[in-house]
Amino acid sequence: MVARYRCPQARMTFSLLPDCLPSRFPGTLAEMEQVVALQETIGTGAAATQLRPEQEPEAVTLPSATRWVQRRERIVHAGLLALIGLLPEVFTGVDPTVEAMRKLLGMLPVLGLLREIAAAHLHVLPPALGFGPRPQRRGNRRGLFQHSMGPDPP
Repeated sequence: MVARYRCPQARMTFSLLPDCLPSRFPGTLAEMEQVVALQETIGTGAAATQLRPEQEPEAVTLPSATRWVQRRERIVHAGLLALIGLLPEVFTGVDPTVEAMRKLLGMLPVLGLLREIAAAHLHVLPPALGFGPRPQRRGNRRGLFQHSMGPDPP
């Protein structure tokens, strides 16, 4: 849990998020990096099976484990892509992947180091790397899973 403080003069709250924690996600940056790196290496389904195994029949299903991996992969790649766009002089020609960043910087874990490099831009970088707003969804997903109205089939 991250402590929140209230500034009575500005009438807003702020938190002191440690460098090792991602914003708006549980766990640490290193754990999130490990999930995304595994997903980049062996694929989403295999990473989901390996990271979130089913201990009990209804504990974690494969679709929910896959969504868990995909959420982390999407948000980390969005942050890396934004970082490359904000600092093109540092990251010219680098793919927005954890593996490419590891090769460029030559160390593990890399997300914590990237947060230090982009310290001036953390307010616009998407979570978990930065503190900015979540990336916008594309299109209208409201009716994506809605079935058509009408009588039930016989």
